[in-house]
Amino acid sequence: MLHDGAELRAVECVFDNTRSGVISRGGHLELERCRVEAPCDVVLKLNPRTTGHATANRVKCSLFGGWQRPVGFRRHSNVGLPAAEEAAEAEEGAEAEMAAEAPPPPPP
Repeated sequence: MLHDGAELRAVECVFDNTRSGVISRGGHLELERCRVEAPCDVVLKLNPRTTGHATANRVKCSLFGGWQRPVGFRRHSNVGLPAAEEAAEAEEGAEAEMAAEAPPPPPP
């Protein structure tokens, strides 16, 4: 699916027999509770300006492959990722929780 840079929300979708689930040129993308079946090289090819999240998806391939995860794009609770991506996702989640729990800085 080609995402042209506007807003796309895919919920409980199935991507089957495709090399890439979503190719984005920017904008906002939400991918929730989707299934990506094999054969698949990479689920997301995202422009660095893309924002949004991939949450609770079941995949049988790499979420980003050789592509870089955009700074404004989050991932959480995805299943079936390669071990290195699973560890990176867990680390990002822990950092986000710590940031949310941190007290605000004192006023100047």
